[in-house]
Amino acid sequence: MKELAERDSLSAPRWPKGIATKLVIACAVLGFAILAAYAIQIFGRYQYVVDNGVVWRIDRFTQHACRMVQGRANCGPPPRSISVSTSTSLSPSLSTSASAARLHPPPKKT
Repeated sequence: MKELAERDSLSAPRWPKGIATKLVIACAVLGFAILAAYAIQIFGRYQYVVDNGVVWRIDRFTQHACRMVQGRANCGPPPRSISVSTSTSLSPSLSTSASAARLHPPPKKT
């Protein structure tokens, strides 16, 4: 009777051994790594800086800055601007030069 009682009792579940367990653990680790990468991409990649009323998005990995325009990143080349300078300058310097013809007379014809 003692043998029947021991066989009928509930035993603690055992972890299955083999390749299936290793495959499940590998998939769980890979899934966690993918979720961590997405979390970093969404929450930690960009830094937003306000400079004179202009919002800049700075990529923390590449240090590339993009201007934010109406909620979207404008990473294209800056718009071309035409600048005109109207400065004048007066210089008190005097430049003189001597001509090579005056220093050396032309050769005589014989």
